[in-house]
Amino acid sequence: EVLPSRTKCIAFISCALVVTLWAVSSKRRHDVVSPRRNLEATSLVRDENAPGIVLMLGFPLSGQAFLQRAVHDMTETSTATNYGSAMMRHEDGIIMLSTRDSIPVYTNHPNGPYVFSDTLPLPTKGYILTRSFGAGFCKQCSAEEYIKKTKVFYAESYSGESLSSGREETVRYSPGLVDRYIHLIRNPITQIPARFAHERNKYEVEKKLDRLDIFPNDMEGFKRHCEVFDNDWFEGSNFAVEKKLIFRDVEMQELAAKIPCRSDFFRYVQWHNSMFEIARTKHVKKRSKIIYYERIMGNQDNVLRNLLDYLKLDQVNELDISSAWYELADNPPYFTDEDVENIKLFIQKLATEETWDRIKRYF
Repeated sequence: EVLPSRTKCIAFISCALVVTLWAVSSKRRHDVVSPRRNLEATSLVRDENAPGIVLMLGFPLSGQAFLQRAVHDMTETSTATNYGSAMMRHEDGIIMLSTRDSIPVYTNHPNGPYVFSDTLPLPTKGYILTRSFGAGFCKQCSAEEYIKKTKVFYAESYSGESLSSGREETVRYSPGLVDRYIHLIRNPITQIPARFAHERNKYEVEKKLDRLDIFPNDMEGFKRHCEVFDNDWFEGSNFAVEKKLIFRDVEMQELAAKIPCRSDFFRYVQWHNSMFEIARTKHVKKRSKIIYYERIMGNQDNVLRNLLDYLKLDQVNELDISSAWYELADNPPYFTDEDVENIKLFIQKLATEETWDRIKRYF
């Protein structure tokens, strides 16, 4: 099955500025990609001696690109991804699409995961950090596409795409390939506006200057975007579906109507609800680690040392903090105090006890 076009950006959605940087550099991208045969030679056979998989699951813009680039730089080994049409260029961390055919991490498991670096070899011991976004995070999609049951989230956590001779196909590998997990969490008050910033970056790449004027990078522009996002896409049908399936009582419907980018906050809560339920019911025999985005922001050295310990990988280089770690940029304030109180109540009503216990720190 060929992936719909909206999912083709899935592999680089976690980088706030990567689209802009990719567009600037795309004219020379083929010059820096190493020959496919060189990377194929680093693929492994999955057996008792092969490095395992640590599946890193996070709602988009939770620090995925930062962590994977840091592992590349500090260990000089590649990470992996479920999304085989994407690769991270080692020289600058830019993620590019469709520049090579997918290269499976394990030659005896062609449905993924896939090698993520454009030049680095895979580790020969420890665990390979592997990116997945789970399910229900899509931006420009109908309510039927982003309202997901937990069993669908579980299945799609091991799904992605492969690219071969220009053709993308959906693939899925066995959950049994995964040895450990990482769950990324970020403050929703910064994460949802970061999705708006990502949309603006796409407008810059596509030279849609009128849309940049309509949606300036401030509170007014953000809320204008949210109004379109919540009420205009799909002819306004999303809220009607949400009322039918999620916000069934009048009080909740009235509260939801006050939330800027209501449906994205719903996606965020649903995502973490599913992740915690799966951790409790499906991953009970596997080790799991939570990493908070804000701790990455505040203490990179400690977070990364602990990450390498978890991956059982050796550090061969110091982290160059002066590098352009563009994913960790802060955004201007987009919400009033009243907005934040309404968002807090909205999330609390939707969240499971496990999710709220982890998210309430942000309020």
